[in-house]
Parts: sequence; C-alpha cells; structure tokens
Amino acid sequence: MSYLGYTTKNIKCYPLAASGPTVASPATAWQWGSWVELVPAGTITVDFVITHFVLLEDPVAAVDARHQAVFELGVGASGSEVAIIDIPVTYLIDSAVGHLAPWIIPLPVPRKVNANSRVAIRCTDSIAAIRTYGGVKIVYIELPYT
Repeated sequence: MSYLGYTTKNIKCYPLAASGPTVASPATAWQWGSWVELVPAGTITVDFVITHFVLLEDPVAAVDARHQAVFELGVGASGSEVAIIDIPVTYLIDSAVGHLAPWIIPLPVPRKVNANSRVAIRCTDSIAAIRTYGGVKIVYIELPYT
C-alpha cells in the first residue's frame, strides 16, 4: 500500500471537540516522563494510521533558549505500553512574553495501529526541570486506506 497518493477518507483527529491531554517531562533532563492516555482502548474501532500529532509547548518567558525533546507514542494497557513512534524535536524559545504557536508534527510515514488499541504518549527533554506540553491530539485515517 502506498502512502504517497491521496485518500477519499475523512481525515480525523482525536480527541475531537475536546481538549487533548497534557504530557510532562520529569525534573531530570533526558529521563522519560509518565505515559499519559491519549486514546482509550475501544475508542477507534477499526485499524487506522496516525499521520500527525499536535501539541502546544508550555510557554516560558525566555529569549534565545534552545531545547530538545523526544515524544513517544505507545500502545497497550496502562503500565504495559510498547513504544511505536519516537519523534525528536528541537525548538528555540525566542519570545520574552512566551507566545508560541501550536506544533503540528507530521510523521515521516503513517504508522498503523490496530483497532481498539489504547494509545498513550510520554516525553523527555533536555531541560532539568518539569516541562509540560498540552493539547495533545493525533491526526489519523481509518483503514482500509482508499
């Protein structure tokens, strides 16, 4: 199946018409934070591919501060998540008042997820302080991809 074409399917997001969860890094640089449920088990009842995810970095009033983070999407029951996507991000805080745009992050290739899977997210970053990223959502297409 080629993902380079187009689809006539509805491109969806989850959660829809609701705020997405907030994920946080721990206070130690490059340590993984806790998994946070993004899609509860049994919610998306057909196989699907994740094409993007969206989030908002917690604004910090700073100028020219460069940071790195990695977001990991996983599937499985709480406490038994298996990572399926790792997305690295490098960003520069360049606003003394902390105004930042939402991040819309396309995946290099869509990632298939089985029907009824629980999807969770966690993160780590280069800052030795708790960093929060809110409004997390996935963009997905239900399969079969046509």
